[in-house]
Amino acid sequence: MYQEENNSFQWLKLILRLVIVLLVVLLTLKFVFIISSNSLGKKDTTFENNLKYIDNISKEFFNEKNIPKVIGETKEYKIEDVLSKDQIGYMNKNYNKIDYENSYIKVTRLENEYQIKTLLTYNGETNYINSFVNIEKENTTIKVSTTKIKTTKKKVTTKAATTTKKFKVSFNTNGGEVLDDIYVKANTKITIIPKREGYEFIGWYYNGEKFTKGIDADYILVAKWVKKWCAEEMIYQSSFFMN
Repeated sequence: MYQEENNSFQWLKLILRLVIVLLVVLLTLKFVFIISSNSLGKKDTTFENNLKYIDNISKEFFNEKNIPKVIGETKEYKIEDVLSKDQIGYMNKNYNKIDYENSYIKVTRLENEYQIKTLLTYNGETNYINSFVNIEKENTTIKVSTTKIKTTKKKVTTKAATTTKKFKVSFNTNGGEVLDDIYVKANTKITIIPKREGYEFIGWYYNGEKFTKGIDADYILVAKWVKKWCAEEMIYQSSFFMN
């Protein structure tokens, strides 16, 4: 009988030890999970802070003097072209994992505003942010009185209402250079001309038909090309028959 009681006690000790080990493992896993979650949250916040920091500097850097003049035209800048030496030093000190070679800032001229796209590669990940800045225009206001007409120049800031809808236009260049998506207001006409070596661009097409109207919805436009020698042959044949 004593032997049976001793065996029962040994089994009880073994079970208690297993329970203790299991609790220690569960607590360790929970601790590791909490640390990992906090690390991921800090990483995302750092990435977002990087983008916002550069975006705010870009808004101060660009103005009507250095943005493209033609609607739809885009200019690309390196991060180092927009930020000052002190700002670059700040970035390198606080965010030393930025890949400047694969990061850029693009500014696109729209009708009454311009779009700033900041693309950043940080710690092996890539993300971007789009901002829209209104363009100041000079309007002439005519005031009429009973004795004379007075013309004055007044600087007016055109502000887009927060409810103004913008449409997304994507481009399938069909073998040509890659173009970024743009966001435009209603009735904006697309004037972007892509390039493709050895081919002549003849227009943007949608659902098989040439697209010439203003934008009234989201579109994916497809570029249509003709080989340059074909275009030259058509011109030659036309001139031959005319003669």
